[in-house]
Amino acid sequence: MTLATAAMHVRSNRGKIRGSAHRAPDDRNAASPLALVRSQGPGTGCGRPGQGEGALSGVETPESDPDRALVERAQAELPYGTTAYNELVRRHTARVYGRAQRILRSSADAEEATQDVFLSVFRNLPRFRFEKPFVHWLNTVTLNACRMVLRRRAAEQRRRAAYRDQAPPPPERPDPPDAGLRKLVTELLDTLDPGTRVPMIMRFVEGYSFPEIAEQLEISESAAKMRIARGSKKLRELYEERVRGEKRLVDAKD
Repeated sequence: MTLATAAMHVRSNRGKIRGSAHRAPDDRNAASPLALVRSQGPGTGCGRPGQGEGALSGVETPESDPDRALVERAQAELPYGTTAYNELVRRHTARVYGRAQRILRSSADAEEATQDVFLSVFRNLPRFRFEKPFVHWLNTVTLNACRMVLRRRAAEQRRRAAYRDQAPPPPERPDPPDAGLRKLVTELLDTLDPGTRVPMIMRFVEGYSFPEIAEQLEISESAAKMRIARGSKKLRELYEERVRGEKRLVDAKD
């Protein structure tokens, strides 16, 4: 099986990916941007994956890894046999896509990241040594794929900004109050650098603990806490600055 064939297999699961991924609720009510981020956490339908998808709380050691037998079969079969690899893709596609969608906030980008993840698994699975459970490694691969998509997105935005047409933008339709607040928080989160934004989402949206964040990002626990504290402070500052700016505009009109 070639990498091109592996890519075709992942692409063929796009419909299943969208249908089984976690969806964020539409009805959110928060008094501040940080509170709104927290409101998307565990229990809302967009938090960390549940036991059926291989949550970390259900996998404590490599020896108890429920994926171990299947991974070992895939390692023995690849690159010429793909039966076990295909089963790994089916088992974990929804988990990978759901997490990518929460980080990237784009179905198209999440599909791209999911394809990148399983191509990386295809290439690197034979060298996986069970020093940690498979799902830990898969989470790390997913985060790395999301970082690469964020970098490509930022580069594309810079290119578009450099050649943007000067024509006036079309008038925007007014958003409902809650939709406007969600849009604002999303915009503010997007202004954070990936090194800060990713741990913020992991903590307040996916509900991971500081030790789990540190392990998956391969940083110290104190560094994880520092990034989240810095991101929380920055989010509050951006929100307050935006509110003050809007108030000045209102006062100027009066």
